[in-house]
Amino acid sequence: MDGWRQLAEGMPPDKDSLPGSPPQRTLVLYRVAVTEQAPQDLGDLEGVTDMVETRFMLRGTPAAVVTLLSAARAQGVTVTRTKIAKLLYLADLRAVEVLGRPGSEVRWRWLHYGPFSNTLLTIEDDLVADGVVERETTKNYFGSAEHRLWLKQLISVDVDAKFATVIEEVTREYGKLAPSTLRDLTYQTAPMLEAQRDDARGEFLDLLSGQPVPDVTSTLRRFQRVVNRLEPQTDEGDIEAGLSNEIADWASHRIRATSKIVGD
Repeated sequence: MDGWRQLAEGMPPDKDSLPGSPPQRTLVLYRVAVTEQAPQDLGDLEGVTDMVETRFMLRGTPAAVVTLLSAARAQGVTVTRTKIAKLLYLADLRAVEVLGRPGSEVRWRWLHYGPFSNTLLTIEDDLVADGVVERETTKNYFGSAEHRLWLKQLISVDVDAKFATVIEEVTREYGKLAPSTLRDLTYQTAPMLEAQRDDARGEFLDLLSGQPVPDVTSTLRRFQRVVNRLEPQTDEGDIEAGLSNEIADWASHRIRATSKIVGD
């Protein structure tokens, strides 16, 4: 579906899906005027500075992202760009089990290292630009870029209460796992197993195709035993660094293949 049709049907356009048009502000699409309604409780935000009550409410995917960041803050969980994607995906699968439908409104694809949506990148940029979220980009132990995000500004969100509870539970259960472990867990879910079986990289994932969240208790125990035997570990970073390394590794192969095609 192209970006214009998505807009016409009330859905957010995928990033860069409106060629020739000015950039779309995702938050504008998801803003709802607030008159006398107080902000929804966003958990324990003690220590956050410059908190400002806004005059609008977020709904849809931006609201789900803010709710997850709030839950992470309350539970002392460090959140990166990759973690947001994986935790929201797991929350959607849990919501299918509990509510009968996903709750974040993200249209998940098998991209990069597991389930992802480029719309999340646009939402992140917009939340940072509006001062709602703070972003810090650093280098981890391995020299890869790591994008850490945290809630900076108090904001009203329109999120189904049951889905908000699901987000809190998923963040509590999985939030302190490393991004690489979360990635491995998402590959064990029914939608990703189905996508891998059909070699459907880049296609939308069917979150209603099977049992949402696998029983990973034994897997987590094995991970913990391995971690206990290792030296202290650091975050492996986000997806861009891995993709850049992969592109660089294949550069020489692309040059040789292109030379054969053009006969040079």
